[in-house]
Parts: sequence; C-alpha cells; structure tokens
Amino acid sequence: REQPRRATQPSKRVERERSRCDGLPVPDALDCIRPIGGRTAGSGDLVLGMLRKLYPNVYEGWIVVGSAGVIVLVVAATFFYGFGTIYNEVRAEFGWKNSETALAFSLRNEVGGIGAIFVGIALDRIGPKRVLFVGITVAAFGVFAMSFMQEIWHFYVVMVVIALGSSAAAGQVGLTAVASWFQVRRAFAMSIMTLGGGLGGHFVVGI
Repeated sequence: REQPRRATQPSKRVERERSRCDGLPVPDALDCIRPIGGRTAGSGDLVLGMLRKLYPNVYEGWIVVGSAGVIVLVVAATFFYGFGTIYNEVRAEFGWKNSETALAFSLRNEVGGIGAIFVGIALDRIGPKRVLFVGITVAAFGVFAMSFMQEIWHFYVVMVVIALGSSAAAGQVGLTAVASWFQVRRAFAMSIMTLGGGLGGHFVVGI
C-alpha cells in the first residue's frame, strides 16, 4: 500500500527570511502579498501559498529577485540595446535623415529620465505591482504601434510611449519590490536583480 507523502518542511533559514518579510511595517510590505490598510486578502495570498507548497525551501523573495531581473533583462535587450542594431535599417526603409532618426533615440533617454520622477511618485502611491503592470502594458502597446508607423513623428511618439512604459517596468520598480522582501541581505538581492540589465546586452550580439 502506497504511503502518503509527507509534506516537505521549509528549512530554518527560509523561515527566518519569511519572518523578516512578515514582520515588515505596512508601508514596506506592499510586495509581501499581505492585506494592506485593512483590506481583505486577495489573489496574491493564493500565489504566495502556492509558491510555499511548490518550493518550500526557497524564500519567495528570491523568486521576486529572479522575476524582476528577467524583466530588466528583456527591457535592456530589446529597447535600450536592441534598438541600436536596427538604426541603419530604419533609416534605409523610411529614408529618414541621420539627425531625424537620432533625435528619436535621444527622446528615448530624455523621456525615460523625466518619466522616472513620476514613476517614483506612483510607486509611493500605488505600489510596484500596479506600476509594473501599467509599465509593461504601455511598453507592449508602443512596440505594437511601431508596426504601423509611416512618418518620422510617428517614430517619435512611439519612442516616447515605449520609454515611459520601460521606465515604469524596469530598474526602480524592481528595486522597490526586492527591497520590501529583504532586510538583512537587501543589498545583495538588489545587486543580483540588476545583473539582468548587463546580461541583456549579451543577447544583442546574436542580433
């Protein structure tokens, strides 16, 4: 007769990490997936419970680190590094001048920097999860809209939209999420997450 499997118990190290997260004050616990401000628990608690069953010996904070790192990697590889590889192709296809095309890439950097201010305000008000969702949606819409551009001003608008979306889906959002999961090893976790941006450049070599 087959014996029922005994549930794997998390290690003491994992329990200590979880206790640090569970003990955070409410403003710092936005990504600990706990009820905030008296609201009832939502789907986030189901996800947290599922992760603890699937990976009992892995602290959920490291899953957040990996997820944020992958998002930063994708943004860096596609938008910041990847667009440079199609610079000449875009000019050749539409017949735009070098100065006109270069202006779009300058707008990308300027708008992304200015948008970071408003992203920071949004992080304080609504938390990283909602900001991340909005950022990914806006960036995806901008990439989709790029397939319909015909004029140079279309290119400018698309680059501005993608820059705003990428700013709301990349570094500072991931760092905020990671910071709320760690207290003792916070700097180490943040450094691991930011590796995604550097690794993204390696994927452009294949392009």
